[in-house]
Parts: sequence; C-alpha cells; structure tokens
Amino acid sequence: MSRAGSKPALKHLDPSLIRDVQPIPGNDSVLSGHINFRSQVGDSRFVVGEGEYAMEVVVEVRPTKLDYRTDYEDLLEAVGGLARQLVLEFLRATTTAAIAQHGQDTLRVEWLLLLRSEITSLEHALGFIEWNPHKRLSRESHVLPSGSIRRPTTITRRAIARGRGEGEWVTSTGIGRHRSRLPASAPFETTDNGENRWIRQQLERAVTALSLLRQFFEEIRGRRAGQKTPSRSDAIVNELRSMEEAISPFLSRSPFAEASGSVPPSFASLTLQGRPGYREAYQSLMRLNMALTVGGEALNVPVRDLSALYEIWCFLAVVQQVSRALDLVVDVTDLVELRDNGIRLSVAPGFPSTIQLQGDSGYASVSYNREFRMLSGLQKPDIVIELVRDGMPPVLLLLDAKYRVVTTPEYVESFGCPGPPTDAVGQLHRYRDAIIVRYPKYGRGRPVVRAAALFPLSADHAELWSHHPYYRSIEEVGIGALPFLPTNTSMVASWVREALEATPETLAWPGPDFIAWSQFRARDGH
Repeated sequence: MSRAGSKPALKHLDPSLIRDVQPIPGNDSVLSGHINFRSQVGDSRFVVGEGEYAMEVVVEVRPTKLDYRTDYEDLLEAVGGLARQLVLEFLRATTTAAIAQHGQDTLRVEWLLLLRSEITSLEHALGFIEWNPHKRLSRESHVLPSGSIRRPTTITRRAIARGRGEGEWVTSTGIGRHRSRLPASAPFETTDNGENRWIRQQLERAVTALSLLRQFFEEIRGRRAGQKTPSRSDAIVNELRSMEEAISPFLSRSPFAEASGSVPPSFASLTLQGRPGYREAYQSLMRLNMALTVGGEALNVPVRDLSALYEIWCFLAVVQQVSRALDLVVDVTDLVELRDNGIRLSVAPGFPSTIQLQGDSGYASVSYNREFRMLSGLQKPDIVIELVRDGMPPVLLLLDAKYRVVTTPEYVESFGCPGPPTDAVGQLHRYRDAIIVRYPKYGRGRPVVRAAALFPLSADHAELWSHHPYYRSIEEVGIGALPFLPTNTSMVASWVREALEATPETLAWPGPDFIAWSQFRARDGH
C-alpha cells in the first residue's frame, strides 16, 4: 500500500506470476491478488515501485520437499553422470564388470565405476608404453674436429664446399683445403615425437578434467558439511582423487616427460592408432576426454526450474532402464553431441528428443516431450515409451514427471502416506482417453495401455508406497504413480521390465472394459 496515496507498481521477470495482482476496487493505492509460483522454487525477486522510489523484495519459494537444494545438486550430478555413463557404454560397446553391478549402492555412482574401469585400462596401456616406447631417429648438429668425423653427412660436405667451419685452415688428402673443425650430425633415438606428445597433451587434459570434476563435488560436500550422515559426494571426491593420482605420475616419467612439444588435437598416425599400448591409450583417452566434460542446456537449468531438471533426469533414467531391460546399448548420437572437448547434452527443457532401441523381434523408442495433436487439444506427456513388436499393433506407455510430493494431513489421511498430487494421476487417465493414433497397418485407435506419474520420494520414505492406492491402481486399471529419484529407481525399473517382458495379450490390456460396450460385444458374439 502506498503511504502517499499514489499508484504503486509491482514488477517481476515473469509477468505471468503477477497478472492476478491488481488494485483493489475503489482504491488504486493498494495492490492485492494471488501469486501462483507453480513449479518454480528458489529465490524469486519482486520490485515494488512508487513513483521514483523502488524496493526489491526477495522471496524464497520452498516446495513441500524442504531439501530441494540437495535434490537440485543430486539431479544435476545424476544428469551429468547418466550422460557420461551412456556415452562410455556406447563408445566401448561392451559390457564391463562395473555395468553388471546393479545393486542400490553401485547404481548411484555407476558412471564413476565406468570411469574407474576406463582409468584402469589407461593405466595398463601407459605402463606398456613406458616399457615399450615409440622412438624415432633424429639428428643433432655439432662442430667436431675434422679428424674425428668418420662418415661425413650432407651438412659436413656443404661446409667444406663453402669454406665454413671453425679453426685454422688445413688440407686433407682427397678433400682439399678446409677448416680444422667442421659441423657434423649424428643420428640418435628420441621419444620426443608426435605420438608421445599427443598422449601427453590428452593425459594433461584428462587430469585437469578429473581435477575440475573433483572440485565440483568438493563444493557440494562443503555445502553439506552439517549433515549427520556422510554425503555421497565424499565417496565421489575420494574416487576422483584416486583416479588423478593413478594417471598423473605418468606425466613426469619417460617417454612423456621428454615429449615437450605440441601437436594439434586432430593429430593421428598409424603408430598411434595401431601399435600395442598406443592403440589402447588412444582409445581410452578419447573416451575419457569426451565423457569427463559434459555440457548443454540441461546442465544450466537454474534451481528455480528444478521440475524441468527432474523431467530431464527422468527421461535419461528411463532410457537407461529400457536399454537394460532389452539388454541393448543406447546409440547416444540422438541424445548428445560428441565433441573433441567433451559431451554436449542435446536434451533441453521443452524440446522433443527421441531414442530408438532395435531388438530382435521389434524395437522400442523413448521420447521426451512428444506431442499428439488431437481434436480435443494438444496432448503432451513428458515421456512416451512406444513398443513395436512383430505380430501386434504398437502400444504406448506414458510417464509424467512431477516434482511434487503432497504431505498434507488430509492427503495422508486419505491415502495412508505422502504421494503425488491427484491431478497428476488424473492427467494420465485423460491421456489414455484422448490420444488417438493412426497406424498404416492397423488403422486408427487408442494405443496407450499403461501410464504412471513419477514423483520424488526417496527410498527411506517409500516403504509404505506399496500400500498406496496409486500403486495398487497400476495393477487394477493400468494407471498409477511410482517414486523415482537417483537413490530410488527400483519400482520404475520393475515397471519397465515387466512391461517389456509381458506377453502380447498382457501388454495390450488397456484396463477394465467399458461395461455397456462389453455387453453389446457379448450380445453380438464378439
């Protein structure tokens, strides 16, 4: 309210937040209205102005989950970690012992286990090179007494012909008059060559990237210093430091210590790509330096848009779960751009992305922000899994990511424990009714058979979830809700695997039949 009776003004970077704030009828000096922050969390800045005076008001918006800052850091780490993991698996195109460990503890830092496996391979390759270095012949010029030169080279003959050299003039049989000291070059072996220089440069880059990554997690650990239980960042920091210490000593040892020159990053040779030791080091360093540095819009999402970051993590995590269930390696070229200076994650809030996984009897695609334009309006579920099998029409599984947990007494009394908002599950029912697709071979119809709302409930608080009506409704009507966080993926993993392994008849079931429709079909003999 304005003390002077003039008209105050309210400003915000997001005008839609304050569109309902208006002067009250009959008194323009007072503003009143409802501000709906929707999914935004974190600091929100308002400017209240009156004439030439203004005041900034900063409001911290907290969701029901009061540990949203920790969740933001965990999700940021998880998105980068999933990108690293998918890229390493794709580049290696093999299953390592680290990948096979799917326990809850290892799952949380599986990308780190893959890095450790790559570092170990690099150590072995560098150790082999240390004992079997590539050398090249080089010549070094010196001025020597003419009598000590046994095999004159071009540089010596040229000096005699031009009268160059040092010392007094002398005459030699068959040569003639020349200086007593002449320039000469002798061949010698050196490890200062392009191959060793390239490995040194890439090794320095890998050590620097590990150091920067370690510092990132050290900052997270510092912000969580007051927590009673050790942070996951502790283990990650220690492991990254161990990796640094494993490969950095090679920089001060032969042959890389002598390789002091520089080569372009695109340098390549048959020796570098084919000689034992060098081949393995080349491949490991290429994979490491692409996977260690992850960028892209998804990793620049501000804390106020935590819900968008949660959606992106859910998409990448579902891609991983589908690939595991099908035992296939994800072709990450649709998810990331592989560059010499690292990975750029191409998944971004609000933009569609799709990954396809081809199997023996069909394929599965996982889409983010896929749109279905219907007569009843645009339908845009967050994540769509499309399963195409031989001998049956395509089916769709939908997942909507909602970074919200309702903990009100009324909700807990109705459902027995905290969970997602009711409208999140209601939206999935509307998707199943509204989405209609035409397939050339099978005609027009509703392809959605199952759907689940994903919400951020940790494993510690999810013990009662199996008794929640939204969990039981998955079996009863094919639609419900599942907790999903980097530390709690088991229920979604089971849901995905069960759907992918289901028989065609079980998978095609869209929920209980419409009573009247089923009666007409029964009467007509269908």
